[in-house]
Amino acid sequence: MHGDQSKQQANSFHAKGGSVYAPFIERAYSRLRATWEQAIEEVVLNATVLRFRAGVETSRLKAVIGTITADDYDTIDKAMAKCSEVTDAHNTAPAAYGSMPSPSVLEADIKVLDDFVDEIRKRQRK
Repeated sequence: MHGDQSKQQANSFHAKGGSVYAPFIERAYSRLRATWEQAIEEVVLNATVLRFRAGVETSRLKAVIGTITADDYDTIDKAMAKCSEVTDAHNTAPAAYGSMPSPSVLEADIKVLDDFVDEIRKRQRK
């Protein structure tokens, strides 16, 4: 999670229990999922295809060649699946059943995204 204030907020909601924490954690994972989607568009696909842009910039695909691995796909797939499990996007949110990720798990999941984006950008600069 970014910043001490965000960590304190997550811990505060967590301490108040499920009825308060569930909406917070579902919203957090919904935002994390949206951020993964944006990272795929902007970083993994090097802004070749963007949701709100009329055209496709195929020349940007050159930077994608050789930068994405099977492990990268696995990272994306696992992260997106976890986000989907926690949010109500697919009507399976475990928050409704009591198995919600703790604030430290949320923080670790955000770090996975940050590290992933940093690594892909590093490869693209080579």
